[in-house]
Amino acid sequence: MKYQDEFFNLRNQLRENLQARAKAAIDGARSRLSEAEQRVQRLKQSLAVVTEAGQELGKITGRHARHFARQNAPLLAAVGKDLSVLARSTLAKVQHGSPAGRRARKTPATRRARKAA
Repeated sequence: MKYQDEFFNLRNQLRENLQARAKAAIDGARSRLSEAEQRVQRLKQSLAVVTEAGQELGKITGRHARHFARQNAPLLAAVGKDLSVLARSTLAKVQHGSPAGRRARKTPATRRARKAA
């Protein structure tokens, strides 16, 4: 009987010890979980603010781009015409095989004169 009583006491002590450790681990996990939930909520709020600011920025940029295009429409049209003329002339030169402008070679006398100087 003495051994049996000691066995039961030891078993109860181990059970209490394990229960206390499990409770401490669960409490720690719960506190970390609540901190993580708070961080997630702050991040959600920040993301919502940034999203709203991005939408407002898009509206502002669009408005200013339209305003800029209206103000500079003649300039933009002139640039488009100039680029169109350049593209057509370049295409014509490429299709007809006209050579690109070449620099004239220096004569041997000119080269010698530059080396001597």
